[in-house]
Amino acid sequence: MKKFLLSVLAAVFVFSLAACAAVNSSEGETSSGSTKENQSETKETAIYEAGVWSDNVYTNSSLGITFNLPEGWSYGTSEELAALQSQGSEIAGTSEEEMDAVNDRMIYDFYIYSADGSENVIMMAEDLSKYGDITAKQYIDIVSAQLTGLDSEAVSYEISDTKEIKLGNSTFVTMAADAVYSGVNVHQYYEVTEMSGQLITMIITAPAENCDTFIDSIQAVK
Repeated sequence: MKKFLLSVLAAVFVFSLAACAAVNSSEGETSSGSTKENQSETKETAIYEAGVWSDNVYTNSSLGITFNLPEGWSYGTSEELAALQSQGSEIAGTSEEEMDAVNDRMIYDFYIYSADGSENVIMMAEDLSKYGDITAKQYIDIVSAQLTGLDSEAVSYEISDTKEIKLGNSTFVTMAADAVYSGVNVHQYYEVTEMSGQLITMIITAPAENCDTFIDSIQAVK
């Protein structure tokens, strides 16, 4: 149960953006003035590919990152991910239609978690065609506003300033968050980068020092 409580906050992040995407889609253009036709062209040229696992080693050639599955950790199943999505959608106040729209533009790369459930990492890529020509920094600022503005008794967030860090061969915008969910204190890192019409997000949920330990374990693909 504790594993579920901690992991669900990653799904809250995903579905907190659904309302914003719906607004942009209904207006037919983005803040930069891109038309729906421009957005479709961006989607068609996206070349991001999800990473692969081999002997408990994850390698993402698109991002140039690799790391070992931490000792004692497990891979999340599609059923577990679906449960997280459902609960995250409920907390974020996302409708079923909005949830379907989010899933249509998402590639879920991986979901892994520790044996005691106190730590987990989820990574996904999101099609930018619903948002237009925004940067990773702008995207994470939207996320910050959505999370801190959640009208939910179940969860509350405090967000830190953002900065850039290098993970593997890619530069990510990083944001730290402290959340309280159902009385449980949670620390999270959000790592976001953009590539070929995709925004790739890694969400690390763990005690603060363990978030740093996981970040330090990520190496560049040679």
